Amino acid sequence: MNKYLIIGLVLVAIIVGGIIYSSATDTDNCGPNDGKDVDITVVSKKLEWRFEPENIEVEKCDRVTLDVYNEDNFDHGVAIDAFGISQRLPANGHITVEFVASKTGIFPFYCSVSCSDSASTGDLPGGVVQTGPYKGIFRGHFEHIGQFVVKLVESVVN
Repeated sequence: MNKYLIIGLVLVAIIVGGIIYSSATDTDNCGPNDGKDVDITVVSKKLEWRFEPENIEVEKCDRVTLDVYNEDNFDHGVAIDAFGISQRLPANGHITVEFVASKTGIFPFYCSVSCSDSASTGDLPGGVVQTGPYKGIFRGHFEHIGQFVVKLVESVVN
C-alpha cells in the first residue's frame, strides 16, 4: 500500500476521532441564550487565608459574574484554570470576573498571587488564624482554595 495513502488515512482517522471526542465532551456547547445570569460575591477574608464562600455551585452554561473582594492589606488573586481566569486582587480592593460556565465538573478556585502564610504578616501570634472556621490553625497560600462546581442540568421532557 502507498505510504501517502496510509498517512492520509491516519490523518483522517485522527480528525474524525477529534470531532467525535469534541462532540461527546461537554465543553463549549453553550449558546447565547442557554443558562442564566448568576451573580456571586466572594470575599478573601482578612487574615484567614480563605475565600467566603469556599464552595460555589452553578449550572452548565450559566453566565457567571464573580465580584471578588480582598479584606487584607496585601494582594491576593483569584484563578479558575478551567475557565482561563487569573486576576490579581489588590489589597483592600475589588475585581469583577465574568465568564460562561461551559464545562461540568468540580474545579478549584484559588489565590493566584503568592501571599505567603499567616506567620509572615506579623499580625497573628505564632502565625495562627485568630477568627473564622480555621481559628487556631496555621494557614498559608496553598490553603487559600475553594471549589467551583458546575452541574449538568437535564432537560425536562413534558
